[in-house]
Formats: sequence, C-alpha cells, structure tokens
Amino acid sequence: MKVPNPGSDRAIKQGCTCPVLDNNHGKGSEWGKGRFWINAGCPLHDESKLKQDLEKLDKIIKIPPHIWSCSSCGKKINTDKGEKLWCDDTSGLAISHGLYQCKECYSKSHNFCTKCDEQPLLPHWKACPICGTKVKK
Repeated sequence: MKVPNPGSDRAIKQGCTCPVLDNNHGKGSEWGKGRFWINAGCPLHDESKLKQDLEKLDKIIKIPPHIWSCSSCGKKINTDKGEKLWCDDTSGLAISHGLYQCKECYSKSHNFCTKCDEQPLLPHWKACPICGTKVKK
C-alpha cells in the first residue's frame, strides 16, 4: 500500500502530523511537485521515526538468519551479515535450486581476483592490474 502524500486528507486520517497548508493538501509545497514539508515525529513520513519503529519490531519478531551453504565447498554464507551469494544466473532460479557459491569458489572457477572481483585474470599475469593482488598459479 502506498503511503499518502504529507498533508493530504488520506494521510491526516492515518495519523500524519505534517503541515496541511504548507503541503497544499498533499499536492506538494511551493518548492515544487513532489517536495513536501515533513514534521519530525510524523508516524507516516518521518524516516527516523519509521526506522525506530522497525528496530522495535525487529526486537519483537526474531527473524532467523539467512545462512546458505556453498554448492562447491560447503562453506556457510550468512547474507544477514552482508556476505554475498555468487552465481551466473540472474533470474534467481540458480539460487532457488541451491546452485550458488561463496566468493572464493566463484573467483577460482571464473578466474577472478579474490580481492577486488573486477575482472577475469589472464593466466600469464603475475598480479591483478587493478588492486595488485598476486595471482595464484
């Protein structure tokens, strides 16, 4: 559901505390369409308030960590800690079938630099031309 514009009738009914007249009844401020005055603490529009509410909710609802296993080496990959799954398929089908790898296995199988992941390394290179990491033979 889309959040109504600040100062609109729908927003006010949902608890919005943003200025009505300054926001031209939800049409936007005098500074242009899509620009609004937001009150600090507005339950619908103040991003810091929304973030605090989400943090409280996250403490109440414990979501299990997203831990995956590399299909090559079995290493645990925790996506909640920012670790990435690596695969060639961008449709998501490979991930749904468990065909993903940890960064190290993907880099080895595709001959990418294990530090910067910028480009495939050619066999005759001694070091990555971008970050200088020595190429393992």
